[in-house]
Order: sequence, then structure tokens, then C-alpha cells
Amino acid sequence: MGNNAQIPDLERVKDLMKKMKLIKGQLAHIATCDSEGRPNLAPVGSMRITENGNVHVIQGFLPKTFSNLKQNPKATFSVFKLPGVFGLFNLFLSNKDEALGYRVYCDFIEALDDQNTIEHETTEILKKFPWMFRKPFSSFAKETFKRVLVFKVKDIRATM
Repeated sequence: MGNNAQIPDLERVKDLMKKMKLIKGQLAHIATCDSEGRPNLAPVGSMRITENGNVHVIQGFLPKTFSNLKQNPKATFSVFKLPGVFGLFNLFLSNKDEALGYRVYCDFIEALDDQNTIEHETTEILKKFPWMFRKPFSSFAKETFKRVLVFKVKDIRATM
């Protein structure tokens, strides 16, 4: 599956990522392994699928993840819907074939550390925050975010 446009569910995952609300604790997770196969799982609040179908993650607190990716470029993101109490009840009563989330299998491509790229990704993340939290988060981001990790999507599998 070389071309991202041909990957099933890419648009569904992209839409799910846009709807995630960080203020409600909705995070994706990234799984990586080092060169000896030791796994690492970390929460990610900044995952975004770009217009060209790549995944961008702002790296601030993920030193082990970044170290693993330099040794082994394989990564998997886990993205779940958080439907709330009524949504969860409705999910069990309705379509049992509807995905609860997705596993997004990727290859790490590069780390971008130019300020323009970091600021662009920060602006995209800020859209997920209510306006009253944007200024404090923006200040936090300027001090914390170091680089943007870029991944190529290889496969997406629904989680039922």
C-alpha cells in the first residue's frame, strides 16, 4: 500500500483526529520498539493527518519514542472514539460493525525542527482547544515543542 490515497479508512481516521478534543482527554497513542524489540507506548495529543496523507506529531515529551524511531522506523498509532455514556449505549444497541477506533501503521520518515513547521502544527492543534485555553497552550507549546515527526501511513485497520 504505497500510495496513501489508496488506503481504506484514511479519511475516517483524518476526520476522527479533527474531532478529538484534547481538553476532554482524548488522545491517540503511539507504539514503537527499539532495535532489540522492547516496546514503548506513549500518549499523543498532537497527531494530525495532513492533506497529503502523512501523519504529523509534534515531539515535546516523547524522548523514548523519538529514540526508538531513530533505531526502528516502524510505529503504530491507536485512535479511539470516545462516544460518551449515551453514545456508548447507542453503539451497543445499533450497528455492531461500526469501528470503535483505528490502528494506523506507519513508517517514520523524518523529524522537522524548523520553527515555521512547528508553529504551523501548533496552530492546527490549537483548533482543538476552546478559545479560553488557546493562549496558555500556545505559551506552553513555544517552550516545549522541539520538532515535528513525520510518518508515512502504510495500513489502517479498524478496531471493532
